[in-house]
Amino acid sequence: MRMLSWIFYLVLIATLSTGYFFTCTEKGLQKGISLFSDALPGKLSIKSVSGKLFSDFTLKNVRYTTPDKTIFLSTIHLKWNPDGLIIKKIIIDNLQVGDVAINITSHTTSDSTVDLTWLHYFLIKRFSLNHFTCQYNQAKFDFQGELNQEWNAAWQANIPDLKMLSPALSGALIGTGKISGQPFFPIITSEIKATKLILAKQKIDEMTGKILLNFTPYSNSSIALIIHNAEINKQKFKKLAINADGNIIRKKRALLIDLKMLFAEHYALAAYVEFPRFTEFSDFTQPIDAKINLTSDHLDLLTNYISEISHPEGMLEGTFFVTGSISEPDIALKITLKNGQCAIPSLGINLQNINLQGDSNQDKQLIFDGTFSSGRGAGKIKGDVALSDATFPISCNIEGDHLQLVNLSEYKMTASPNVKLHFENNILQIQGKLSIPEAQITPKNFSNVVTLPSEVIFVDKPTNEIALPFDMDLQIHLQLGDKIHIAYDNLLTDLKGELEITEHPNGSATAVGELYTTDGTYKAYGKVLKIQDGRLIYSGGTLINPGLNIKAVKAVKIVSVGGKSNFSESTPLIPVYDGTDSAFVGIQITGTFENRTVTLFSNPPGLSQNDILSYLVFGFPQSQVSDQQNRVLLSAATALNFGGKDKFTNVTDALQNTLGLTELNVGSMEVFNPASGKVSSTTAFVIGKKLAPNLYANYSIGIFEPVSTLNLRYQLSKHFAIQSETGTIGKGADLLYSIERD
Repeated sequence: MRMLSWIFYLVLIATLSTGYFFTCTEKGLQKGISLFSDALPGKLSIKSVSGKLFSDFTLKNVRYTTPDKTIFLSTIHLKWNPDGLIIKKIIIDNLQVGDVAINITSHTTSDSTVDLTWLHYFLIKRFSLNHFTCQYNQAKFDFQGELNQEWNAAWQANIPDLKMLSPALSGALIGTGKISGQPFFPIITSEIKATKLILAKQKIDEMTGKILLNFTPYSNSSIALIIHNAEINKQKFKKLAINADGNIIRKKRALLIDLKMLFAEHYALAAYVEFPRFTEFSDFTQPIDAKINLTSDHLDLLTNYISEISHPEGMLEGTFFVTGSISEPDIALKITLKNGQCAIPSLGINLQNINLQGDSNQDKQLIFDGTFSSGRGAGKIKGDVALSDATFPISCNIEGDHLQLVNLSEYKMTASPNVKLHFENNILQIQGKLSIPEAQITPKNFSNVVTLPSEVIFVDKPTNEIALPFDMDLQIHLQLGDKIHIAYDNLLTDLKGELEITEHPNGSATAVGELYTTDGTYKAYGKVLKIQDGRLIYSGGTLINPGLNIKAVKAVKIVSVGGKSNFSESTPLIPVYDGTDSAFVGIQITGTFENRTVTLFSNPPGLSQNDILSYLVFGFPQSQVSDQQNRVLLSAATALNFGGKDKFTNVTDALQNTLGLTELNVGSMEVFNPASGKVSSTTAFVIGKKLAPNLYANYSIGIFEPVSTLNLRYQLSKHFAIQSETGTIGKGADLLYSIERD
């Protein structure tokens, strides 16, 4: 037992002696630093060490080197009181640092975060730093100052290329600042200037700002930024002002952030964020409790996401409630839009009195409803957005009565919808009923437009297809009301009917149903034809190719001629006026829109096709028309032929075959007037004949203008031809060269 007591005392004496050696002697300090140096991953060298660990000590010419950086300190003098260890504090009475230089040779990344929680174990009463420099490539940071009762320090930074900090960032940054205030509640003021900034496709040509960070409890911090020539979310700004102020409060373990910000003078944000058990901002598992309010009376940013609208107005208010943790937050929100309005230029309408409100529920759905107006009609909208789904699918119902749907110079239309919309995975589904109570359809008349012949083919012609930014899945019951009026190209009629329209993604719209005309007329050559029957028949085909059953008729008086002989049967009959009969002549179009059949008819039947056409155009039979009127009649026959695609009883073909002509039609003739120096177009009657394998002649005479031309063309080879032209205005000759390609 006595032996064990001696061993215990020897161990205690050895431990105390070792502790005294390392803490209270200069040799012990030097030995402790040597052991500490051996445990470091880099190389540590110190020129001189003096003092004691448990009182004060001085280190001179300290150099620490690793493969990616070098740290040099000219002097370090530390005086501290070990009595603070009893209360788990390291109390530093005085820390003096001379010149410090850090040179970083390569940039290393690490997934681990820097733990700064150990700083709260230190209490520094006095601190001074002669000069601190940190350099990485061309970037440089300088700091100098002292901490006695308060901070008195200054810093400056120059980073010519921000890409060295992050590959996603580019531009240059210059900053200067000062540090004042109490040791643990510093006040940091700084001024910064950044140029040619690019981050995630957001561009800023120049940004200047002033930043005040005041860590004194219940004291405001502020940020004031001025941005010039910025492009943010594809919207360009010549000048933007961002002003924010708030304070950061530390209460025991909690951290409170109270922030207010004004962006571009129209967007106000107020946030109150609490971290009840704050560790550090990089700890994403810590709890959070936040309330963020956003208000704006300037909604122009919406045009970046909804390009179809313009000049949006209204008051937008949003409140976000965030609980849970930073990595897995529970977000609830409430959104309100008051007195909103916007224009849709492509439709010529203005949506007004837009009032929407939305709230999220426990199932992470944003449920919204609201009202709006368009023209003299009113509408309602109600739906939801699934916030838990990353694609944010939207479902809503839209109801309305006499809403202005289109208000253009050529198209005016109101609608009473009762439809359901669902947008998900870039597919818009529309189902329901769409009633059109009123419509005025008056498209421009293109009958006088001069077009090139159908034989002309454009090579590499650009397509003008308008593609929607999403796929359509459509199932709509369309019903036309009693006030659908159409006026187009001498056509005046009202339209009624119902259609079931269906369209699937990557498919064409099809329809089942029928549209028909009521009280319709068609005016041609100064004559008014009554549409007796006009129907567009849909039986499941495409929406642009309906079946046709159209009849347009005109009431005419037909002269009857009889004959009598007072002598014998061999005596020629003398024509005698026998009175007039009432009859109807008209045009009937059947088939489909893409494959039409045009025929002429009379009631009672018996009139020839030529006479029917003459009655339609002039009101009397062909036998009574003049030569000039015959040209007009031929023009009408050609027009009815629709470019040769329809099965019209071809009057011109019969004449052409009888006379042995190569060409017989009505077309457009270009006429140069030397007096005015201009080229004009006129309608002409064209007769052409192929005189030899390489020789072709045609004669054109104006129908409505006194002009005529004789054209001779001789084909020399596949690519060369000689052409001469003689007319009432002048004459000339040309050498033609042509190239053909697929």
